[in-house]
Amino acid sequence: MGVFEEEVYIDTLSTMLSFPERLNSTLRSCDGMAGLTNKLTTMAYGIIEYDKEGKPKCEICGKYFHRVITHVRQKHFLTTREYKEAYGFDVKKGICSLQSKEKSHNAVMANFDRVVRQNLMEGGKHSRFQKGGSGRTKEQVSEQTRRMLMKRFDLPI
Repeated sequence: MGVFEEEVYIDTLSTMLSFPERLNSTLRSCDGMAGLTNKLTTMAYGIIEYDKEGKPKCEICGKYFHRVITHVRQKHFLTTREYKEAYGFDVKKGICSLQSKEKSHNAVMANFDRVVRQNLMEGGKHSRFQKGGSGRTKEQVSEQTRRMLMKRFDLPI
């Protein structure tokens, strides 16, 4: 079996594994076991790290990308939710660079009537907060959101 064939086989196999198996397999292939141990002890859980260009870091391989979630889905075969829950990030917030955020913002504003008015203002009425709603419990809040709230209310983290 050639190197390319082995990589394709491993990639195909990893998509068939369950989440913990895929995560462990991906971490081992990126860092080796020594690197994995170092990564797990040095990573700040629930905190997104950025490089000097403002690109967020992939916590699996340690590289920086404009859109980390796209990279994680394509290269590490994890869903958005799996990745964010594994590293303590808010599942409802995007992880992208400022440059990518501005590009998306400009695209939305160029299509404001269709994107915002139709989809959010009119179409989103059924999903808005309503009096008497239960909201989220403490256990449902991600580490990233918990830290943000603690900071907002000047409580010790």
